[in-house]
Amino acid sequence: RPSLSWPAQAAPSYFPSFTPAKSSFTFAAFPAASAASTNAEWSVAFDGERDYLLLPFIPNIRVISMWLFIAAVQSHTRVFLLDARLGNVEAYFSNFQAGRNWQQLHVNAVSKDVQWSSFEVGQWIHVILTSDSGISDDINVMSRIGAQHLDESVQYDNLRGSLAELSLWNREIFDFERGLMFQGITVVDFPMLEHLIAHYRLEEGEGRMVSDATGNIRRAMLSTTATWTNDLPVRVLTVAPNGTVTLGTVAPNASP
Repeated sequence: RPSLSWPAQAAPSYFPSFTPAKSSFTFAAFPAASAASTNAEWSVAFDGERDYLLLPFIPNIRVISMWLFIAAVQSHTRVFLLDARLGNVEAYFSNFQAGRNWQQLHVNAVSKDVQWSSFEVGQWIHVILTSDSGISDDINVMSRIGAQHLDESVQYDNLRGSLAELSLWNREIFDFERGLMFQGITVVDFPMLEHLIAHYRLEEGEGRMVSDATGNIRRAMLSTTATWTNDLPVRVLTVAPNGTVTLGTVAPNASP
């Protein structure tokens, strides 16, 4: 389990249980050991064949954050987590290449190289991708662009796995915010909601339409074969006597 720490900074006023320390935050509100989830009840499983999530056209996307489970076995040699290529946009992310728009990758609140090998498979991970400039496009998630056209003669390099809670922002996410997301603090509790431009809680539990919790009415669409499931990311939080918090990710027994 990685031990996460943040540099000394003022504790966020909206989360009073934090107290600043020289090299870490102290989580006074948590017991010595506890388990937490994304505050969700549902996730969506994608079979890696024809499943996808299609986001509507959204302007000025700087950050995409999500809980992601990548299955250890895939149906295709090449698979896409994201794909957006309108005009000069290069915001795709696949197991063979990442588009030039993605400049930063954080996995479980830790900075990683912007490449597929930074992902751990077979377990839930929290992923944050940051662009160098605003992306304006409709984005295919868990597939290559075009999957929504259902052309049976074409393979769309669909990714087999699951998603829980996907959010889009129009500014970069700070270190302490990444830490809160990884702990499972729901993003709607954050103070910078004016920068949250779409938030898909994936809590419908049925159907194809996915609501945008921001009220911006940017509804997303699932493929007809995507499956609603109760498999959710769970983390174990351990607080040492000195206040250092160790966070580990535990995958559910059931997986796509």
